[in-house]
Amino acid sequence: MKISILLIEDDRDMRDLVARHLEHSGFDVQKAEDGIKGQALALQYSPDLILLDIMMPKLDGVETCKMIRKEYNLQDIPVIFITAKSSLK
Repeated sequence: MKISILLIEDDRDMRDLVARHLEHSGFDVQKAEDGIKGQALALQYSPDLILLDIMMPKLDGVETCKMIRKEYNLQDIPVIFITAKSSLK
């Protein structure tokens, strides 16, 4: 059984690039372009890992993560934040 990854990234080119590399490496990848759709996919598929962009319009990655963590069956799924931001400030 393949490891499943949910990729939540608003930039289409980056989302497609990362997903293509993950799929080529043998992972099952679900993609969402925003936090709301990402939370819905997380509830639907209960992935093994979530890759989450920090800087997204409407609902940023931190708020998306908080929403995901409120769901009992998603609380133990590891989340890795990804970003193109060059500093923490």
